[in-house]
Amino acid sequence: MSKWFTTQRISAVLGLLMVITVAVGMILPGVQATLDSRQAATVSVLATPTVVLVTFPTPAPGTPVVDMAGIYTHPNAVFQLLQPQGWSPLSELQDTIASVSMVNSALYSVIHVYAQKYTFAQDASTLDAAYDANTLAASWTEYDSWQQTARDQVDGHLVIDFTLTLSGQTYLARQLAWASPDDNTWALVLRLVVPGNNPALLERLQSLLLPSIELLPDSLLAPLNWPAYIDGVWGFVLKYPESWRLADGGPGRTATLTDSSGQITVTLNGEADTIIEDVDAARAWLERVRPGAEIIDAQPVERANGAGFGVSYLYSDADGEQRSGLAILLNGPGDRLATATLRLNEGHLNLLDPTVSAAYREALQAMQTFAVLPGTGEE
Repeated sequence: MSKWFTTQRISAVLGLLMVITVAVGMILPGVQATLDSRQAATVSVLATPTVVLVTFPTPAPGTPVVDMAGIYTHPNAVFQLLQPQGWSPLSELQDTIASVSMVNSALYSVIHVYAQKYTFAQDASTLDAAYDANTLAASWTEYDSWQQTARDQVDGHLVIDFTLTLSGQTYLARQLAWASPDDNTWALVLRLVVPGNNPALLERLQSLLLPSIELLPDSLLAPLNWPAYIDGVWGFVLKYPESWRLADGGPGRTATLTDSSGQITVTLNGEADTIIEDVDAARAWLERVRPGAEIIDAQPVERANGAGFGVSYLYSDADGEQRSGLAILLNGPGDRLATATLRLNEGHLNLLDPTVSAAYREALQAMQTFAVLPGTGEE
């Protein structure tokens, strides 16, 4: 399969998702209940809901007011962006692509963001070639008609404008595609669709959202399909194998993840007004939370959005059996400490040693994804 055919196929699926999301936005009051019921019933997002055509509202003069509800992080922790108030998200993951569509039923507007992994480096020129006429036609095939109205390369971004029609309504659309500055084998795409009588909304959404879209590089160290535990209160994330489960806790509280065998446990938490400045402070932290543990190694660790320390240790359980542990301590914004502690039902392991038993490769891979989220957990 050629790389261009792959892009065209993915664009076709994403284009279909866009038109369905637009259609959902045209439903009269009750759109959120419709979205919720579709998700609860695990109905395919490719199933087109019933729509009722309406007349677009007349936009207010001046710059549209768009308030932010917070930061949206993809459930697989591939990327994050600002989430505007009133736009409801629906996430997708398939093959080498992660996406989210956000619909505002009052403004008949769609925000669609996705990240796509390539096997070769990307830039505005390669993306320009990828989004040729055939690929764009596949992207908008579910619309009654589409027309490209402008195309340019601006500051490393491929920018394409469109006019779309659907069931007698005219929409304005824009697609911006660019290579991730962290890893140029990843391309990021922002698509916006607004009513044809509201071009100011298109410009406002772009100005707010484009600077906020970021890949989460530490999460990409694990398989794309691994789920993520995301704590927006303390502002951290950890990806974990699909066979693991959340045993207890939740955002803002101590959370515990376990594997299916019960041999592996990860505890996640945060502490306010705490900074770990050096290896000695990291050792002191471990001695405080795990009295009697034998520390066998401690060293700095680096993450894309911050740094901290790792402490490997041995301890005895209630039955006197020796176990191995690893604590990762990351300094976050606002003097907040994010902590992840891995415990294994096997002793004598230095879990900071990269040559540790391959039987625990996935557990250590999960710990490598533990990271502070940019722009979250701040005062």
